[in-house]
Amino acid sequence: MEWREFTLTENDAGRRLDVILRHLDAARGLSGLFAAIRKGLIRLNGKKARPDSRVNPGDTLSIAAFLLDPSDPSDPAHPQAGQQSGAPAEIRRPDSTSGAPAASGPVSSPPQAGTTAPEATPSEAPAGAPPVPVLFESDHLIAVLKPPGMLVHDGPASLEARLRPYLQERIPPSVSFRPGPLHRLDRNTSGIVCFSKSLAGARWFTESLQQNRIAKYYLAVLEGELPPGYHEIWLDTLERRHHSTSLSTAGQAAETHICRLGTASRYQLPGLHTMTGVRIVTGRTHQIRAQAAGHGHPVLGDAKYGSRISGLGRGLLLHAAALVLPAWEYGEKHLIQAPLPRRWYRLLQLQHDQPTAVAVSSRTGTGYRVRRPQSVPAPRDTESRDPWLDRVMQDLILI
Repeated sequence: MEWREFTLTENDAGRRLDVILRHLDAARGLSGLFAAIRKGLIRLNGKKARPDSRVNPGDTLSIAAFLLDPSDPSDPAHPQAGQQSGAPAEIRRPDSTSGAPAASGPVSSPPQAGTTAPEATPSEAPAGAPPVPVLFESDHLIAVLKPPGMLVHDGPASLEARLRPYLQERIPPSVSFRPGPLHRLDRNTSGIVCFSKSLAGARWFTESLQQNRIAKYYLAVLEGELPPGYHEIWLDTLERRHHSTSLSTAGQAAETHICRLGTASRYQLPGLHTMTGVRIVTGRTHQIRAQAAGHGHPVLGDAKYGSRISGLGRGLLLHAAALVLPAWEYGEKHLIQAPLPRRWYRLLQLQHDQPTAVAVSSRTGTGYRVRRPQSVPAPRDTESRDPWLDRVMQDLILI
């Protein structure tokens, strides 16, 4: 009997044997998989193993060849079973196994404050270059800038599909690990999306999100004008129904911190709108869009949630502008920033509230101004107010 062997790596470590095998599509279904393990057609380090066995780096996984290739005549169920086989069948591995070892080098720095993000044009990326701007990269994570109008996953034109070849060249081979998005953005929202480059990175990011240790900041232009000094915590209950989310008395709790940063107006058109900095503490579907609409100020251009403003082109005026990662391999908290897309400046005339202080960021070493309105009403619970909100947002929108 012909066998195929795989050496397991750090990106497979700790997973159950049956989970590894499902990624390989071995044994044609779950029942066939368990039967193959029981019959000794799948072995770990040359010995029979249980489906729930945990694998370690360096383990050798041996699989009967016909389990990986249904056309292999050595399969007892194959019509030509027992006849002389030809050339060995090619091993069917997941896409990520073609990756090369991770490249070493300095971590990409966040863009400087006061710059605008280049418009992402994935189809025009040169060979070997990422299809979208990279904002941060380490051996475990990569943060990229998603343009409006692009799905994060699902389909050949998604961000995940476009980024996959770039990532496969930068991760070590693995039987079961595939790099993928660690969170989502709505199709018409621009900004930061993080992808895993290792199993350890995926587990760390997911656990940090679940424990609310990753802070997500957005820039949003809301329809109408919020008063100067507006800094509130929206505590609402959201209900998801028929592909939209709305405020309700029943549903899931949603917490959003929002502060006014300035005003925005469309060139040569009447009406004044509000540039806001937003932090979401919970992660409900369409949370910012639904809460903004429920509080009477929908995101500009968001017709689904009641915006009356049209003619803004592709995408909402909602931008995932910053992530603050907790300490891990980065030492102190790490700030990842995505400057405003150029289209915002083409569409809007932005007027920021008066700056009152100048400071230096210890995270990036770059100067920024902390703008605070002349009078900020004291929040009901001062302990829950986010001290980063003004600072992080104002760092991004320097004139």
